[in-house]
Amino acid sequence: MCKKGCLTALMGPSGCGKSTLLEIAAGLLTPQKGSVSSIGRPLLALQDSDHGLFEEFAADEVAFGPRNQGFSGKDLIARVECAMDMVGLPREQFGERQTYSLSGGEKRKLSLSSIIAMEGDIILFDEPTAGLDAKSRKNIIEMLQKLVADGKTVLFTTHREEEAFASDYVIRLEKSRPVSIKELLRSESVVKESKDAFIPEQQDTSGELKQRKSKTATNPVVTEQPPLAGAQLLRFLSQQGSFRAGNSTDSLIKKISPLGKYMVFLSIFVFSLVAPGVICSGIAVCISFMYAILAGYPLKKIFLGLFRVIPWLILFFALQIFFLPITPECKVLWSYGVLVITDTKLLSGA
Repeated sequence: MCKKGCLTALMGPSGCGKSTLLEIAAGLLTPQKGSVSSIGRPLLALQDSDHGLFEEFAADEVAFGPRNQGFSGKDLIARVECAMDMVGLPREQFGERQTYSLSGGEKRKLSLSSIIAMEGDIILFDEPTAGLDAKSRKNIIEMLQKLVADGKTVLFTTHREEEAFASDYVIRLEKSRPVSIKELLRSESVVKESKDAFIPEQQDTSGELKQRKSKTATNPVVTEQPPLAGAQLLRFLSQQGSFRAGNSTDSLIKKISPLGKYMVFLSIFVFSLVAPGVICSGIAVCISFMYAILAGYPLKKIFLGLFRVIPWLILFFALQIFFLPITPECKVLWSYGVLVITDTKLLSGA
């Protein structure tokens, strides 16, 4: 789908599968059918930069990948400096900055530089300009073009037409299927700066594009790239309730502010404390179920979670029935030998 040594833009409406396609290409997800073939394992820069930063300091974050590739000393420092310079985060200025202290845009750039530092032949970027201002978006597109000029194959997702026109090819997806693949041959400066000063003027010509293709046309060996060893584990974790609070569609709860959600939780919690009893507990459970439904949380996951704790609930209930003391105020409902069931025991168990 992507030509070697070219910049390809992947477009499509939200939810059509752009991010999923990149994750499959990078080996993070197992495709339901089909396979991935390329000249090497593609590297993926994820859209959610906050969850992709592990190290305390910015320079260490960028060095994480190359260090695991076996680089050290001057070679490692050179890679880090080059990658940070490409995204506009000079090592001298940002290298000793703590990652948590960076702004959202700076974290985004740092995440990109950590992938660039690994110098893969194929690099995938999931909406690399998301959350950036116009000037930064312009710089990122120029960076992608520079990577391609250096011989890399780059595929990036975007919602902006002006970004797509800065690429060599545009692939459009609809319902997880490519509906068109268009080659952009620009004889002159066809793509101008938009009114938000976003895209640089393009000086590429069709001849230059052909020349760049000829440089990379070395009959590379294309091999099938199976999913990574941890792909099945990632899929399993993504399906667990503790790792995914619900689906990605809009819901009534999603529209509530974080403060409003905290207030709802505190209200249910306080109600369960000040109004104990079976009826009040049942009301609290019903409210919790309604909250989950309005949040779009899969009910199947709720019932599966309850099913797992039922054996423990039965165990604790049986312990209370056997070991709670019997007082004169207790009303005996049923007895058999040492087993005596009273109203107090039932209420305590409930």
